[in-house]
Amino acid sequence: MTYLLDTVTVIAILNKRRIDHRKALKNYVKAKALHQTVNVNGICCYEIKRGLFSLSIAPHQLSQKIDRFDEFCNECEVLLFDDLNVFETAAALWASLPRGDKLRDNDLLMASHANSQDLILVTKDADFTRVAKHIGVQIEDWT
Repeated sequence: MTYLLDTVTVIAILNKRRIDHRKALKNYVKAKALHQTVNVNGICCYEIKRGLFSLSIAPHQLSQKIDRFDEFCNECEVLLFDDLNVFETAAALWASLPRGDKLRDNDLLMASHANSQDLILVTKDADFTRVAKHIGVQIEDWT
């Protein structure tokens, strides 16, 4: 199995203070032990780094958090968009959703990326569940 972790899942794995940390970390470690491929993508990296840089903490603490995230990314593979199909799928999906049911662009791109590479999207975000049925993305919740 090959997984694509969303931002909330990565935060749950890395942040020991979160209530869902243990379960998320356990599932991550299990997947790695079974030699399953665990990925993050550029959107996740952007969202996490954006969040880290916006923290009001001492520079050395920020550096530690960034280093930990970078280490995590080295354990996984960071997938970048290398296929225009991702954007076409996202645009078609956005257009197909009812007006009041639109998703954020980052979520659309993440789901479309998972779809284009037959990845299992790991998330607990209910918005992705709505998208999954429209484009056939398999979803798992590790939290």
